Amino acid sequence: MPFRHIDTWVFDLDNTLYPSQSEILDRVHDKINAFIMDYFKISLEEAEQRRKGFYKKYGTTLHGMMSEHKINPDEYLRSIHEVDISGIPL
Repeated sequence: MPFRHIDTWVFDLDNTLYPSQSEILDRVHDKINAFIMDYFKISLEEAEQRRKGFYKKYGTTLHGMMSEHKINPDEYLRSIHEVDISGIPL
């Protein structure tokens, strides 16, 4: 079993580990938009539409990008999760 060495899992459901006032989700959305803008060479407005469309159709932007555009999920996740968490109470 490949995960036998793991004894604890932490799941971060949106606005569970951090309060919604921390705007973490907004920062992640900004990163996703930036990734989409760069990948497709499109405007912010177009990127927001694509992000929301992928989310609505596939449940996550990543699933949509993988399904329709065969993106590398590791590259995507590295890019969008480099979020500034300064100022957020821990």
